Amino acid sequence: MNLYPLKKTKILVVSKNNYTRGPLVEKVLKKNLPKNKFLITSAGVEILNNKSIDPKTEQFLIYQGYPVNSVFRPKKLTAMMLKSNDYILILDDNIFDDLKKRFKDIVKKTKLFNSPEPDNSIHLNHNMSNDNIQFIMKNLLFFSLIWVDCFKLSKS
Repeated sequence: MNLYPLKKTKILVVSKNNYTRGPLVEKVLKKNLPKNKFLITSAGVEILNNKSIDPKTEQFLIYQGYPVNSVFRPKKLTAMMLKSNDYILILDDNIFDDLKKRFKDIVKKTKLFNSPEPDNSIHLNHNMSNDNIQFIMKNLLFFSLIWVDCFKLSKS
């Protein structure tokens, strides 16, 4: 019997508001990575709505088979979160650049979540058409599943 349980790999997903994209990526990673090996959370650099997840994101996740806990509350990013996580997936290139400048000690564990275009992030504007929002959410789902495979491979 192992008296020393394995340390969980902690992954932090960082977005602008932790209202739409961050919670979507967090839910996909949580469902697809082993809970005994990974601890996933999300946070935003600005919190505009501290009540819940975006309704369109919730609807998309449910449709894709990802249960949404109604207790979800957007969290504000803190320096302690940055220091205490093993990996930091950042959804916005400008936030990525800013955090790397301000917190030089986290550079090695920060990763740009990315998009189909390597030099761009996946941006979502709530003024977009529903078709465009669905397209963005499908891209987020797709890249989340790629990250799931990367993290699983790193643990094997």
